[in-house]
Amino acid sequence: MCSLYTKFTGEGSSGTPPGGNAITPLPFPTALLRTLQPIIDALRRMPQPSTHPSHPGAKAIYQTLKETQKAYADIRGNWAKKCIESMGGRRIIDRVETLDGVTAGREVGLWVNGIIAVAGVEYDLMLQMSLLTTTGAVQSTYSTLLAPIGSLFTTTLSLLINLVKGNLNKHAFLALAAYEELSNARKAWGDIQSRAGRNENELKETLVALRGICLRSFPEFLLDVRGAGTKTNVELGSGIHDVTSMVVTYLQQIPQVMDAVGTALVTLGDGMWKMGEGAGKVLDKSDQDDERLIIEHFVYDVVTALLASLNSLATASKKPAQGAIFHFNNVAFLRTKLLLDPETPIDDLLGKPTQDALNSNYRTAKATYFDVNFSPLVQALGDGGGRRDVKEKMTRFFDALDEASDRHRVSKVLMDDEEGKEMLQEEVVRLVVPALKRFCDKNIQGSKGASKYMRYSPDDVERQIRGLYSY
Repeated sequence: MCSLYTKFTGEGSSGTPPGGNAITPLPFPTALLRTLQPIIDALRRMPQPSTHPSHPGAKAIYQTLKETQKAYADIRGNWAKKCIESMGGRRIIDRVETLDGVTAGREVGLWVNGIIAVAGVEYDLMLQMSLLTTTGAVQSTYSTLLAPIGSLFTTTLSLLINLVKGNLNKHAFLALAAYEELSNARKAWGDIQSRAGRNENELKETLVALRGICLRSFPEFLLDVRGAGTKTNVELGSGIHDVTSMVVTYLQQIPQVMDAVGTALVTLGDGMWKMGEGAGKVLDKSDQDDERLIIEHFVYDVVTALLASLNSLATASKKPAQGAIFHFNNVAFLRTKLLLDPETPIDDLLGKPTQDALNSNYRTAKATYFDVNFSPLVQALGDGGGRRDVKEKMTRFFDALDEASDRHRVSKVLMDDEEGKEMLQEEVVRLVVPALKRFCDKNIQGSKGASKYMRYSPDDVERQIRGLYSY
């Protein structure tokens, strides 16, 4: 009967494993279970030392039942591992590398919960099919059954830790989201280990490692943001700098893992992400208001560090006009993505100091952009001199206009912000065209000699200015 039991167990634990990426429980064939039930009942009634201490064959029968039950655990455990691998379990690390950080962390959570679900169903099936039903026998059988699953579980989580450590800035939110997901699964996994009578807890060990990585990620990220401002020997261009895109992407993900970020920052201590500079009090982990406040503090430090780096890069530019465009583009992009038109609720985490810093730096960058690119036009038309200076003023004005036009053909301003470009061109027109018209009314009208210095009419100049932003 034991051989028949093992044979049917093997038949129900073989074949082609299910595919796909979702890990789902593995039902035992109902027909086989019905066939096995009389055999299980008969084997359970066999004499054993605990029930028939004087029976001459009780010990041998018990040993056979014990070996048969262990064989069941080996068969089901290895089949479960094979199926989990086939259902994406072996590819989970490759898959998360192709996803954004938070989504990847959620994927790890689904993977862990899938394994927990499989382990739970296997436990229920084991109770139905156990030949030895004492607490010790059940725990031992379940521990044997879980061994192959636990091996896959441990190996995969180790690969996850190594992946995150390999590029912490890239995978910081994978670590944070995975930490949040695994924290939520901790109790369920602990229950499984308890059923198996195991003291080891692979999930707990992974959480400890992830927690350390998460704590380390905040000061390292801030250090990278600050460090970007020291790389002043590279050609800037006028587009969005890598560090600006990195910060926007990073901050936009925070609302999706608020619990993990808040817990980690509270543990780290207010201001400790600045590597000891300006550390504040360590807040109580249970105080949700303080968790939110400490996240606001961290966001402020990241934003102000980026603004300082952008200012350093722009100031160090060998081409001040292009540096002004670079600075304005990046500050405007940052302000839009975090404050004016965010893609996630990150604006809810911008305290007043952060908002003030964004708005103030935007005004300064915009003013510098105007000063460098268009103030020379207005200054060229300034008061002083007489009609003898008209030629020189007109020459300076149109040369400055041509320089601005050439510069804007190469260096685009507010590239993907149609509303911003429209508002900007209106301000430039209001700055330049009225000044030109006043100059013409005073110096060109009625003077045939002076009119020949007008390369373009005020209307042509307005069209040219608007054309600077037509892309």
